Amino acid sequence: MTSNIQLSQISVYPLKSTAGIQLSNSWVDELGLSFDRRFVLTDDKYQFITARTEPKLCLIQANITSTGLVLTAPDMPKLVINYHQLTDLYQTVFVWDDNYRTGIDEIDRDHKVLVNLINDLYEAMQDGSGGALLMPIFSALKHYTEDHFAKEERYMVECEAPDQSKHFQEHKHMAETLADLESRHRHGEAAISLQTLTFLRDWLKNHICVVDQAMTAKIKKQTERQDA
Repeated sequence: MTSNIQLSQISVYPLKSTAGIQLSNSWVDELGLSFDRRFVLTDDKYQFITARTEPKLCLIQANITSTGLVLTAPDMPKLVINYHQLTDLYQTVFVWDDNYRTGIDEIDRDHKVLVNLINDLYEAMQDGSGGALLMPIFSALKHYTEDHFAKEERYMVECEAPDQSKHFQEHKHMAETLADLESRHRHGEAAISLQTLTFLRDWLKNHICVVDQAMTAKIKKQTERQDA
């Protein structure tokens, strides 16, 4: 038995939790439907604000222009947002591509899991999830990072890679930072914010693209010398 499925409507929400825009067609890029949920509101402490806690957000209408967005709402002045003013601030969380590959399959698999965990944390925050849902993701990120560091250190020791003490010290510092963040979030001393996510994303990118790329290159050279 076959059924005919038809797409009757496409809606995009340029600003998360505000009123949608109905389209007859849409481009799709690596982040999904073009213009869909590319922006989210935060308060002055970088905590996400969604319609789950502020239902009046649904009264805001976002209209797409060639240079940005125009936001309107009942009894409020029009707000014009130009993309070029946001260029230095607008950032995705983390989109994996092959440029991040180290060539060591086990390490690359770990990196992909870490990327996914950071993105899961970001998506949960966008959805307005409370700390009870965010903390398990954050804890998984901390524990998986610790396991990943242990694997890397094992590789370095087995391959007699240089600069081991420097690399181990960087691992120790990051593990302590994550443990401190988790503890403060767990005890309500600090909330998981956009600043926290930006810190985690930038650390992971540097860890993969700079630290680990250099490490694996040295490990490969050392392995080649040992096999020669």
